[in-house]
Amino acid sequence: MKVKDLFFLIDSFSPFFLQKEFDNSGIQFGDL
Repeated sequence: MKVKDLFFLIDSFSPFFLQKEFDNSGIQFGDL
């Protein structure tokens, strides 16, 4: 699975979760 696909999956499943993660810890997915 590509990182882009992962973003799409998470965003589609729960926009709230994605936004909350960014607000709390910045772009944590950058480590991937």
